[in-house]
Amino acid sequence: YSNGEIVGSDTSNFTRTSVSIDHNYLPSKMALRNYPNPFNPITTIKYLLSRQYHVTLTIYDIMGCEIKTLVNDLQPEGHYEAVWDGLDSQGKQISTGVYIAKLHTGDYSQGVKMVYLR
Repeated sequence: YSNGEIVGSDTSNFTRTSVSIDHNYLPSKMALRNYPNPFNPITTIKYLLSRQYHVTLTIYDIMGCEIKTLVNDLQPEGHYEAVWDGLDSQGKQISTGVYIAKLHTGDYSQGVKMVYLR
């Protein structure tokens, strides 16, 4: 092998192939993040979808209890932002602590740890 060419070998048995990737079968590119972190009183959660998905974005406390669902919708490919104001599903202010934002599509999920400080 020299400069990208095979030297001194019979190459008649080699077949040139190419590889293509079907992006419809790749999981969504989530790139899930929030800022600011730590936050008070609001945080913005950003994510990227590589194709259309039914998306849920739910906030959980550190014990795994559901606090609030921010998104539950069919969304096309693109960049998204959801703003969480630190209120639970009943409109009550949350306590200082660690929370998880979990983004879930039909075939993939990802979480990000967030810290709320009063």
